[in-house]
Amino acid sequence: MRRAALLAAALVCLTLTACGSGPYALLREQMETAKAEGRVVTENGDVTAGAEVWTAFCEAAQAGETAEVRLADWYDATDSSPARLYFYTLDFDGEVYTLAAEYGNGNGGDPWQDSYTELLSFSYVPSGAAAEEYESCTGYWLANDPELTLEDIRRSETASLESQMVDAHCVYTQRVPKGSGTETKTELP
Repeated sequence: MRRAALLAAALVCLTLTACGSGPYALLREQMETAKAEGRVVTENGDVTAGAEVWTAFCEAAQAGETAEVRLADWYDATDSSPARLYFYTLDFDGEVYTLAAEYGNGNGGDPWQDSYTELLSFSYVPSGAAAEEYESCTGYWLANDPELTLEDIRRSETASLESQMVDAHCVYTQRVPKGSGTETKTELP
């Protein structure tokens, strides 16, 4: 009897997974909803929706106008981490950028908010494994130091001492695949 119950439970789990009701189905559904709502959506680092929304946000901010953009970041499950979906809102009030985050269902964590004075843009050629797949990248970081360089940020990413770290938060990266013939369109001076 117990064996039959276990077999039935396993069959239900397999059926639900095959029908898209697996453990990450709700997160995937939330991501699709985010796309339909006009959020800027990245999946494993690649922008899959809303690039034009990001461009409009950058243009408004560069002109000193108030602006808001809503972001959603999806990361596939790995051996050491479950799939994750994060939601952010980035506001610009004409002087200050405020990034507020609320994590997707099932990921725990508390909402947080940080403010920055600068939205810095850096174009670069990727290195390592990314260089095999991407021709170029343009990244956008929130920071409080207008003199911050990409080298400062990269050095901070591998720093072991807190005194060597910089306060910068990457909010968007446009990656151009090799052979796409696509130019990176959004840039701030």
